[in-house]
Amino acid sequence: MIQVKSFERLVLTLGPWSAPHIDQVTRQLREHRMLPTGGRGLNAPDMDSGHATNILIALTASEKAVAAHRALMVYAPMCPKPNDFDFLGCDTFAGAFEKILGEPALAYRVDRIVVCLTWPEAKIFSENEDGGIQVQRYAPAEQPDTGYGRDAYVTAVITGGMIHQISIDLLSDDEESSDWTGNL
Repeated sequence: MIQVKSFERLVLTLGPWSAPHIDQVTRQLREHRMLPTGGRGLNAPDMDSGHATNILIALTASEKAVAAHRALMVYAPMCPKPNDFDFLGCDTFAGAFEKILGEPALAYRVDRIVVCLTWPEAKIFSENEDGGIQVQRYAPAEQPDTGYGRDAYVTAVITGGMIHQISIDLLSDDEESSDWTGNL
């Protein structure tokens, strides 16, 4: 298991976010009870793949830390499109993301996760049995399936390597193995 501060250091080394931004996002999520709260240091509560999912969705779906909890409330419950298919058998984007982070073998099959910032949508690109890439799209249930049209849009991408490393570190019981980046 890993604690939030250790996870923040891991995300800092793997992602494009600054330390203050990551800290502000996790503070917002704790204030809204979307992350565990408790002691500090050795007494800090451990986090699980669901908490890691909350942090990663909030970081990618919001450009400003003050909007992190609202972005999580919009993006986490998005359902698979079309509604009758989800390659992981999960009802929500957060459920699929959590399942991926909770199973390193499954995380290894994920090529990337793309989160659209222009409107609520996310896509999980993963390897299928034939070695090809399959795409599962997630959007709010009430959002019409109209496609992109001609509009410009902004996305954030979480790479497969980042997803796989986070999955491994989340399941590690050895604190030293999750601090593979050295002292920060």
